[in-house]
Amino acid sequence: VLKLTVESEGGRYAYPPAVLIAPPFRGGRRATAVAVLRKGAVESVVLTDPGEGYSASDEPLRVEVAPPTC
Repeated sequence: VLKLTVESEGGRYAYPPAVLIAPPFRGGRRATAVAVLRKGAVESVVLTDPGEGYSASDEPLRVEVAPPTC
């Protein structure tokens, strides 16, 4: 994984939500990332570990951001 782009910022976050990146299709090390907030919305997602074993055939890569807690 080289880059993640936020398509929908969401809102009402008090704390950065968990970010879950799908593992490589053929095995390997799962990539990890953290969310960066600005005014309660996800401004960006920073890749903390690109993982290992991903390929172009794995796209589109599934990335989930946890919803805000009540």
